[in-house]
Amino acid sequence: MLGTGIRYQDQSVWGAALLTTFLITASYVLSRERSLLARLHDLNTDGREDAAPAGSPADAVEDPFGNRAPIIRWIARRERLLNTARSTLSVLAAIRGVVLTYHGHTFLVFLILPFGAEAVLAALFYVMLLSLLAVRANIAGLIAMRRI
Repeated sequence: MLGTGIRYQDQSVWGAALLTTFLITASYVLSRERSLLARLHDLNTDGREDAAPAGSPADAVEDPFGNRAPIIRWIARRERLLNTARSTLSVLAAIRGVVLTYHGHTFLVFLILPFGAEAVLAALFYVMLLSLLAVRANIAGLIAMRRI
């Protein structure tokens, strides 16, 4: 990535390359820290928090729908609409997974490097967006993690 700054000698390309490199590094460090803390948490808890004592409210059997039963029946009658919505959401989830996550094919974007500074900026901003989303997800995961 830093080679793009050397090749094009443009301040905006240099800035985008440096920021992208920083975000990729931050994403990796946060992800590693999150996985290490998760393992440490698993070793310290030994699953003791997951077990509910006998006779607890978790053992009580309740109506899973409660007062929402009429709504559930209304949705069940419209199963075809529900299946269409599920199909659409699954396609959108697959597209989201391909476009907004790191995979090996993500870095195929850099095959457009010889096509000029504008194409390089677009590729760098795309990878920067992916890195920023990964940093955000890792920070949210670290914040949500229980303290030991």
